[in-house]
Amino acid sequence: MKLGIDFGTTHTVAAIADQGNFPVVFFSSPAGDWYDFFPSLIAIRAGETRFGFEAYEVIGDPQWTVIRSVKSLLKHIDRTKQLEIEGHSYGVLKLLVDYLSAFKRALRHASSIDSNPLSFKTSVAVPANTNNQQRFVTAEAFTSAGFDLLNMLNEPSAATMEYTSSVFKHVERSNKKYLLVYDLGGGTFDASIAEIQDKTHRIIATEGLENLGGDQFDEILAEMVLEQFNPRPELTFGERVRLLELAREKKEALTPQSRTILLEWHPNEGVPLLVRVPVKDYFDRCEPLVQKTVEVVQNLAKRIDSSNDLEEFSAIYLVGGMSSFPLIARNLKHIYGQHKVKKSHHCNSAVAIGLAILSDRESEIRLQESLTRHFGLWREADDGESLVFDRLFEKDQPLPPRGEPALVLRRRYRPSHNIGIFRFQECGFIEDDRPAGLVTVWNQILFSFAPGLEGTNLLGLEVTRYEHPFDFEVEEIYSLSAEGEISFKIINHHTGYSETFQLTRTSGIG
Repeated sequence: MKLGIDFGTTHTVAAIADQGNFPVVFFSSPAGDWYDFFPSLIAIRAGETRFGFEAYEVIGDPQWTVIRSVKSLLKHIDRTKQLEIEGHSYGVLKLLVDYLSAFKRALRHASSIDSNPLSFKTSVAVPANTNNQQRFVTAEAFTSAGFDLLNMLNEPSAATMEYTSSVFKHVERSNKKYLLVYDLGGGTFDASIAEIQDKTHRIIATEGLENLGGDQFDEILAEMVLEQFNPRPELTFGERVRLLELAREKKEALTPQSRTILLEWHPNEGVPLLVRVPVKDYFDRCEPLVQKTVEVVQNLAKRIDSSNDLEEFSAIYLVGGMSSFPLIARNLKHIYGQHKVKKSHHCNSAVAIGLAILSDRESEIRLQESLTRHFGLWREADDGESLVFDRLFEKDQPLPPRGEPALVLRRRYRPSHNIGIFRFQECGFIEDDRPAGLVTVWNQILFSFAPGLEGTNLLGLEVTRYEHPFDFEVEEIYSLSAEGEISFKIINHHTGYSETFQLTRTSGIG
């Protein structure tokens, strides 16, 4: 069975590819209720774990530690492999694998799938600004949980598939058009421009905010609730989780007609009190967050249409769990007009449906992604007096179409050191010729330049810089695949010695 899975910060959603139909999978809770998602929650107690709906049931129980926004654990995977909560340490990868294993069990035994397939051939989406290490860990977690991984796409790219299927049905007969996907989920915001012509989708530009999502809107509402208590209560970890989940539910229930948010809540297991929050006041607090996403949209749109009136665009397409938040459409429609801003009919499941469509029609649809981050390394310049950042592959560099050869880039030079040290970095943008924004530092790679060191352990050896370069050349060869994976081969043309490194694996979690 082919599935598209959107592993979301708040909800995990799946859609099936079924002979041209792409139904969303419904999940049954322990109480027998049906939902079109599986909650992204983990509960832990003295070595016992619960997931999804079972974890939701113990929110507020002081015996359990409930972890919200499971997907957000990936944001910290390059800095820590352990999660510290109330004096306890949990392995991040194990938590992710256990959660996805529970999700797979729910697919088999507590979902609307009416068969028991031998395997789940799965396409998965990740936020566009996710770095390569986070992508690798996501792939490893799904594979370790028993999924047969087919594709990994950026979330806005998957949403373009759902758009062309449900809105832009006659794309094969249309002129070239641009689509701007606005994807605000529980933990991240991404915006992408897709060029759509015939059955070709080409992602040509992407921007995003890695630390802005629905969680931040929940925190604002929770803060407004706490402000109404005097003295302000001190919350335990569990109490804060309970308040944030309540805030999320109230936020998701808002409509354009809502005027007051009513919450029954009290800290420290006291008698629940009715708290009133005016919607207008809440929106005023949320306005700066929404404006940050609008600025990203405006800057991105100018790459295609400098007048920023979106004449070249078929739509700004709203997807993601936050796309129904009334303030978003109001702001965008005020700038671009009612006719340009469209919300997916399947906003919570658009990405999963798009993934299912691609897995079913991959031979018919041509999707060309682009790099969402700069990739390069530091090199010496001015005879060793300074360092410069060599941008090997630029952000928005088109990836090779699937099935076509990798893009190859070469660097050739005479080395001046006995050992080459390669310090690769990814970043969101370049400022003053230096990596800026969210910078990910890869594990350093060592390579022997001096004859006689080939094949030896170079760790701990002193690096020597010679006054004059060697009289032979070395060559670096970089290959960029359709999946965005980068391999690095270096050859000593004097001795013929070479080594190859798969950079997406080099910074894996071991």
